[in-house]
Amino acid sequence: SGIVSLVSVGNVVPGFVQALPCGSTPGESSNLNTDAPKQIRSVLAVVSFDPQARACLFNQSKTHLVADLQGWFAPLSFDDVADDRLLDTRRGAKPGDASQTIITGRPNSTAVVSLVVTETTGAGYVQVLPCGAEPGGSSNLNADAGGQIRAGLAFVRFDGQGQACLFTQRAAHMVVDLQGYMADASIDDIVDVRLLDTRLSGPPPGGSITEIVGRPNATGVVSLVATETTGPGYLQVLPCSSAPGGYSNLNTDASGQILAGLAFVRFDGQGRACVFNQTATHLVVDVQGYLANGAFVDLPDERLLDTRTR
Repeated sequence: SGIVSLVSVGNVVPGFVQALPCGSTPGESSNLNTDAPKQIRSVLAVVSFDPQARACLFNQSKTHLVADLQGWFAPLSFDDVADDRLLDTRRGAKPGDASQTIITGRPNSTAVVSLVVTETTGAGYVQVLPCGAEPGGSSNLNADAGGQIRAGLAFVRFDGQGQACLFTQRAAHMVVDLQGYMADASIDDIVDVRLLDTRLSGPPPGGSITEIVGRPNATGVVSLVATETTGPGYLQVLPCSSAPGGYSNLNTDASGQILAGLAFVRFDGQGRACVFNQTATHLVVDVQGYLANGAFVDLPDERLLDTRTR
């Protein structure tokens, strides 16, 4: 299974994008959602490639697609199960403000899930956390207005009873699809640690490179948030010595947005990595865990698809 950065650019109408085996029927789950025309939305996705190294992307509405391969899970490090819907609150009452909703999976395991918030009622965040824990230390998805649909990838730690919870700050429906389970020894699923929050000072101006510090010589699973954006642009996590521009981890298409996404970040021997922001924006970075050495093949990003060049 590969980790792919998936971007929808210039969609015509709202819709979804799904990574799936070629020839399969789409619609059982989604990886990326748009809720208005002419958006730029990006997510991280787990993509299963067949023996011919093929996978397919289904787009519900007309849009350009960009896909960048970030790396591979090593054999036996990831149990790539058939997608399973763990939660869809649209079948009942909408979770209210400051509510926690239980999801159930494999006891004492870390799962990779596709998380969607839809029919939002206002600005707020969604956080995956142990049931009963105090929310607010980090976020997995963010909305900045009512009527939005936002999607992203999240790592979920299920307790001994196979339970975890989703906290929603503002009333919204939520959809959660299981993509697979990490092997026990393949991830150190730590309590989230905040590596950066520029809201404590001034926002980095456009063209800035900001250093973050994590575990040396390790690949971190990082939640990346752009907030108080000033216009269209992208964020890219990269080695501090590299030139930006080859790919993106998060995209914004207007000012005043709050957008969140997941990134796999390789920290160097001094524990350093850098975040480039094309346009001025505040940045919030939280590390959710570290992949064990050998569990993930962290490749230089490779562009698999860009329909804008056709």
